[in-house]
Amino acid sequence: MDRTSGEWAETLGHEVFGHSVSDAKSVQSVIEALQKGAGMDDILKLITSLQKEATNTEADHDALRKGKNESYNQYMNELKKKDEDEY
Repeated sequence: MDRTSGEWAETLGHEVFGHSVSDAKSVQSVIEALQKGAGMDDILKLITSLQKEATNTEADHDALRKGKNESYNQYMNELKKKDEDEY
């Protein structure tokens, strides 16, 4: 709990853009398959394959470290500009 507001903002961005956005895309894929009338077997296969992606935090962290997550990069750039504007 001993973090600055900037550190908390960075953590929030990490969780949202590093993990939640990709998980939301997985959920959207299942919704779209249901709307298209996919059968239960196809839905279960889709969920199983998406679950492997959604729980691959190592790949998420690797993308963040290597600067490959554009949404996170944009968030951090905006956060840094905001921080610079305040000082």
